[in-house]
Amino acid sequence: CRLSQSRANGDGAGCEIGDSSDLTIEKLMKAYLIFLQQTLLTPHSISNSNDSDVETLGLNNSESENSTSTNGSEDGENSIDPSGPDSLSKYSHLWVQCENEKCNGLNYKKYFMERLNVCEHCGEHLKMTSSERIELSIDPGTWDPMDEDMALDPIIIAFLSESVEAEETGVGEEKVEIEAEETEVGEEKVEIEAEETEVGEEKVEIEVGEEKVEIEAEETEVGEEKVEIEAEETEVGEEKVEIEAEETEVGEEKVEIEAEETEVGEEKVEIEAEETEVGEEKVEAEGIEAEEAEEPYEDRLVSSKKETGLAEAVETGIGQINGIPIAFGVMDFRFIGGSMGSVVGEKITRLIEYATNRSLPLIIVCASGGARMQEGSLSLIQMAKISSALYNYQLEENAFYISILTSPTTGGVTASFGMLGDIIIAEPRAYIAFAGKRVIEE
Repeated sequence: CRLSQSRANGDGAGCEIGDSSDLTIEKLMKAYLIFLQQTLLTPHSISNSNDSDVETLGLNNSESENSTSTNGSEDGENSIDPSGPDSLSKYSHLWVQCENEKCNGLNYKKYFMERLNVCEHCGEHLKMTSSERIELSIDPGTWDPMDEDMALDPIIIAFLSESVEAEETGVGEEKVEIEAEETEVGEEKVEIEAEETEVGEEKVEIEVGEEKVEIEAEETEVGEEKVEIEAEETEVGEEKVEIEAEETEVGEEKVEIEAEETEVGEEKVEIEAEETEVGEEKVEAEGIEAEEAEEPYEDRLVSSKKETGLAEAVETGIGQINGIPIAFGVMDFRFIGGSMGSVVGEKITRLIEYATNRSLPLIIVCASGGARMQEGSLSLIQMAKISSALYNYQLEENAFYISILTSPTTGGVTASFGMLGDIIIAEPRAYIAFAGKRVIEE
């Protein structure tokens, strides 16, 4: 099957079929699918395909050149921009786009599933849901789920809600304390202003006193001149001494006033520092309020259940692989980031105990952001509980546990059962860590 030159000439798309005896239905289908992909669903031309794709189509070099020029002649007229209104979501039932930013290639869904969710262009392992993983791994008709309807106890939800309310109360008390501090700062400001007013009044009084002394000295000098010039000179000498003494006292008062002003300035600096601290506390309190303004945990559970159709972030059960019975657990990252809460920990622990009692091999597929922080210490307890159950399973029963790490596997899951397998298998380029990038940066 090859593209005809009629498309390049503007006569429309055509498909010239050669000798039917030389082509199989499979080759026809593959050729037609890639024709659709590269002329209707993506602006990339066949020139981006590797040689193996061309060989699979059964095209020679001349035919691939013709198809390249044909597709390039109408650059994107029939292509679909993933960011535009005609997005790829319209064709999600037919095509799957690679998650690798360097690839973004389109995979025909039927062949994509046959390739085990591996991109045919770059080899990237794309994320799978827990149901898809079970369908892929377990023999048909052998899957028997365990604790399928287990959900978080309403009592625990109420306890967690009370903890959140207590935190909000603490935030409110901090607000009251901040307001009280602001009131104290305001009172200190009033006191300082009053002190400054008193200092100003003292200055005025001192200036008025100096003028009075000078006037009295002048009157005294005039009177003494009228009586006796010699006595006047003597009195003038004495007045000079007195004036010098008064000036000395005035100078001392000025020094005291300057010292008071310095103290007032220091108090202002302290008040500004206190105001800065109060402002910082306000910002922290607002940050806490913003965090608390997020969707309540109970509502998040309800919305995740509706979106995924799952009761929790893990599916557990018994099945067979090539006729061999196994205990199988699969985490689903779609459910609150695959986080490990009380229910997830309990389901995995029960699965391990069931496998221990019946000496079954155990496989757990990990895909999680870690412990579920909405449940606080209850989620952290699950790490120790699961690790304890695995200790009995592996050492006392000498049973076999395989841990499969998919992208992403982080936090408490990595720190517990994710790294305790007798054999640990990771998908290529999977994101595996204890602390994520955001946590480290903060």
